[in-house]
Amino acid sequence: MQTGARLLPVDQNGRVLMSAAQRSAILAEFATSCMTGVAFAAHVGVKYPTFAGWIRQDRAVRGAVRQLRRAEQVSQRVSFVEAAPVQAPTVNILEVELPGGAKLRITASSQVSLAAELLRRLPPC
Repeated sequence: MQTGARLLPVDQNGRVLMSAAQRSAILAEFATSCMTGVAFAAHVGVKYPTFAGWIRQDRAVRGAVRQLRRAEQVSQRVSFVEAAPVQAPTVNILEVELPGGAKLRITASSQVSLAAELLRRLPPC
């Protein structure tokens, strides 16, 4: 691949030297191209395994960034509220005042049926 009028620099093993910005630009161009990875690697002048490594690295970085964003969104949505247990009254009492001043106290659910029977049997006032 040529940048301007000069060839890309290579190291002593013949590998093309590119900055991270150049790799990002090449990967962005690849994403919009209709070429296969092999064809595009040849087009830009790098070996396919190198190009495939760039793609893997880029996907891993983008995946990690996506996970961080999701974690930040979740942490922004979660809020904690301090709650303390409320102690219920130890005895629930239902008091029924009858005509004539008599009072009927029900302190347990087992007494409800007895109270209902008593009220049914009382004569109307």
